[in-house]
Amino acid sequence: MAKYFFFITVMIMGLTGYPQWQQARERQQILEATVQITMIVPQWKEVEQQAIEPLPVPPDEVRPMAKAETYIVAEGLGTVVQANGFTYLITHDHWSQLAANAGEVQFRDAAGTLLAEMALYRFKRLILSRNGGTMILSAPDALQNMAIMATNGGVTERDELWLVHRQAGRVRVSPVQKEAVDVRNGVAVWRLQGQAVVSGDSGGGVWANGRLAAITWTAVMIENGQNAERQATDVSVAAVLESLP
Repeated sequence: MAKYFFFITVMIMGLTGYPQWQQARERQQILEATVQITMIVPQWKEVEQQAIEPLPVPPDEVRPMAKAETYIVAEGLGTVVQANGFTYLITHDHWSQLAANAGEVQFRDAAGTLLAEMALYRFKRLILSRNGGTMILSAPDALQNMAIMATNGGVTERDELWLVHRQAGRVRVSPVQKEAVDVRNGVAVWRLQGQAVVSGDSGGGVWANGRLAAITWTAVMIENGQNAERQATDVSVAAVLESLP
């Protein structure tokens, strides 16, 4: 009798504990495929520079030079997936707004370790497709071993959704709920509730059943009627990932 009772107890613990273990493993796999992206774009200002030293020099030997006065630093997230024999980096399409000037792009893993950096023109050459919501790039060589297999299949209303975001300086994976489906600027989007996203969260993956299903696009903001300040809510909008090249 004692052996029989012990056997039943182990079975019950196994049945109740497995989903939590499975969820923890799934979240870890998502983090391992997540990339933090930083784009640095200098703002150039023309200044006078003397070409010959020691000073002074004749006026005709003084020529204007370009000097980087300030820098635009944009941050976001991306996901490395493998499908059809190729490895892709999938992120949001906001980067195209900064990709007009020279600069550099840095890639870090979820823990913040620098994996690769490149000139902005090389980043632009990696772009395979973009639709205003999602940008798909050929993954740089340094990111190839991070790839998670991209699985096929739709997302049902019963599927649990996971959102990649930042919190207290760390990249995290948290559950969210799909509240609505909409179209913005010709892009299919989900309205998600349950986790506030902030600047730098754009591009974070939305996952279901081990499948990258959408890309965080923006936070839904509310405006304070008294001081006109805008505050983020726990509602966000994500662009649906419909297909890979």
